[in-house]
Amino acid sequence: MTGRRIFVWALRAGGVCVVADLIADRRGFTLVDPYFFIPFACLSAAIAGPLAAAKAGSVWASVLQACSIPAAILAASLSLLNLAAPHGIWVFPEWPLLLESAALSLASASASAGIARLLVTRLSPRIVAWGFRVATLAAILAYRAWPGVS
Repeated sequence: MTGRRIFVWALRAGGVCVVADLIADRRGFTLVDPYFFIPFACLSAAIAGPLAAAKAGSVWASVLQACSIPAAILAASLSLLNLAAPHGIWVFPEWPLLLESAALSLASASASAGIARLLVTRLSPRIVAWGFRVATLAAILAYRAWPGVS
């Protein structure tokens, strides 16, 4: 393993830990709310598009890599939340919520990667990646402005 790859993996692990800590601190026991858990798992679509546009390899490799990032953040957030909880209090999402979020994460990441690959045939990969980033930011802002979402 080269020094660059070690640095990239250390940077990813650090990012996962920082975001997981912020989510566990900010959301608390409402972390397993379906209105937060499922949309956060579907952020894999925002990651899969630029990955599929930048890499010439398999679309499935981009999809699995994109799905693993939100899953790692949610798992680390749940772990931190359970470590900080008082003795005897455990928070775990129910199985249907886990299955639904995993299925929607895979479906949205697959669709995003497929659309990115189709767009790369006509546009520059950099334009496609930035288009997905702008669309993600717009979706997050629209989700935050939606009535009833805190």
